[in-house]
Amino acid sequence: YRGDAEVVRSLVGRGVHPDIRLKEKGNNTALNFASRGGHLDVIRFLLDQRAELDARNDFAETPLLCAANRARGDVCRLLVEAGADVHAMDENGDNALDFLGPGISARKKECREVLWKAGCQRR
Repeated sequence: YRGDAEVVRSLVGRGVHPDIRLKEKGNNTALNFASRGGHLDVIRFLLDQRAELDARNDFAETPLLCAANRARGDVCRLLVEAGADVHAMDENGDNALDFLGPGISARKKECREVLWKAGCQRR
């Protein structure tokens, strides 16, 4: 789908469940992929369709962790506002702030601010 909201809407309209998982791609859901890719329209649509907000892939990554891994501050904000678990950790015990790692880019700064305000702390 490559982030195309119209394609996602069409698929869901034809009966594809919004939480469909791609086993050959780490058991990620569409929300995991959209969060990693920064596709806000797709994320909003999936959330409206009641997609599982904290769905975990084979590495225990939630959509919020996927977004933080790519320093997608706008996505982190949307997911946090929707009620994403800011304390979720992956299989290694890393949370969203850990995924950001060091660095001072504007994107990382935006993510950190969103996560700190939501109560996330580094382990």
